[in-house]
Order: sequence, then structure tokens, then C-alpha cells
Amino acid sequence: MQLRQQLLSLAPTIYTLSGIFEECSASDAEAPVAAPDSDSTSSLLPSSSLRTKAKILFSAPPSYHSPASLSYALPPVTSSKHTEVACLGRSNVGKSSLVAALLGGGAGRGKGPLVRTSKRPGCTQTLNLYSLQGHPYFYLVDLPGYGFARAGGGQRETWLEVTLSYLNSRGLDVLRRTLLLIDARHGVMKHDEAAMDLLDEHAVPYQLVLTKVDALKHESEREETLAQVLRLCTQRRHLACWPIVHVTSSRTGEGVEALRECLASLVYQE
Repeated sequence: MQLRQQLLSLAPTIYTLSGIFEECSASDAEAPVAAPDSDSTSSLLPSSSLRTKAKILFSAPPSYHSPASLSYALPPVTSSKHTEVACLGRSNVGKSSLVAALLGGGAGRGKGPLVRTSKRPGCTQTLNLYSLQGHPYFYLVDLPGYGFARAGGGQRETWLEVTLSYLNSRGLDVLRRTLLLIDARHGVMKHDEAAMDLLDEHAVPYQLVLTKVDALKHESEREETLAQVLRLCTQRRHLACWPIVHVTSSRTGEGVEALRECLASLVYQE
């Protein structure tokens, strides 16, 4: 109940923590990094075959599915290959823009034709689902944004209902990962921590993705933000959080390919 009240009051580069910060580029290695111990973190670096699969997967034309309300029938799970990845974040975190970049609207290529973006926070108020013709059982789910200050109590209640209805209807074998987007300009805010608590409470595996990193003009700003995010996601109370942080910019395209490879590893279970 306390968590519910807290939520209702709310309006590629891969980084991992292993004693020190490591910047893992795609050329660093071809094999997974072994986990030293249970208290350390490791990052699965993409193999050449995974990079190829990611390129094939995301080069296919995307399809948009009508907004899903509480009464909307989610795609039926008809195969063990059915994979869903959800995107969650504060309003104005750049969620729809990142989804557009992942689906083909990366830097220099314009907006994804099927993903509607807006400069007005709180535009996404329903579930929006996208599939890729390169894999008939893969869905990218754009969840409503949270934390919009001007949202009324009824709208916040609807957000919670829609989000919880979706999370509770999908098992771990279907919802493989939730991407919790964090605005790099602000770091993890109380709204984001409440969302992390929600995902932990419902045992939904998630990982943090920094957006708008191009807005950080100095390396010290990036390091400070990463330190805060990594410190938080490795706390023992956040048991459902993967200790991997992706750093992205939908404007410049930074980190988009690495995030695609991460999603491909979930689709193809590598």
C-alpha cells in the first residue's frame, strides 16, 4: 500500500561495475566475461554472430499494433520463442525517441515512421506494441510514462493500472526484460527509485538505460551520473535489477547498436 501511494504521488556503450568502471566496446572481446564472484558483475560482450543477428533483426520493417488499454487483448503467446521487452520511464525521458531509434530511426535516418514522439510530456498514456518482421514472435512494448507533474490523480491511477495489469499478465518466459530509462541529465530521481521498487516487488527483471547522454558535455558529468546509477542498481535491495547500464542518445545514435545487440541476445537466448 505504501508503494502504491508513493507511485500515485509521482507525477553503445555498456557499463558494468567490477571494483572499477569498465567501458566495454564491441571490439574488446568476442567471448563472455566470466563472473569473478557473486558480489561482482559481468557483461556479456556480443559475439560476431550476435551482431549479425541484431542487424538482421532490426533491419526488418517494424509493425505497429493499436494502443492497448486494459481491455485490449495482448498478443497471444503461441510459441516458446515469444519474447517481449518493455520500455518504462518518466515522461519526457526520451522513451518514444529511443524506441524509434531502435526500430530504425537512428541518428541520420530520421524518426521511425511508426513511432509517434512528442515534445509534450505524458503523450504516451497507453501500451504501444511494435513487432519486427525479422522475428514474428518479438514485441517491443512502450509503456506509459510516469512522473508527469501536471497529470491528475485519475491519470496517475490509470498509469498504475495499465502498467501493473501488463506486468502481472506476462511471465518471465515472455517478458524477458524491462528497460527502465533514466534521463542522464538528472540521474536517478525519486520517481525512478519508486519504479525500481515496483519492478523488484513484482520480480520483473530490468536494467537501467541512460538516455540523452549527448546532453552531458563534460566527461566528469558522465562519470558522476554513471557512478550514481551503478551504485544504485547494484544495491542488494534491487534484486531484479541487472548490474549493466546502457548509455544511449537517440539524437546521435550513441549506444543504440549495443542496445540492439542486448535485445537480440534475449530474442535468441544467447
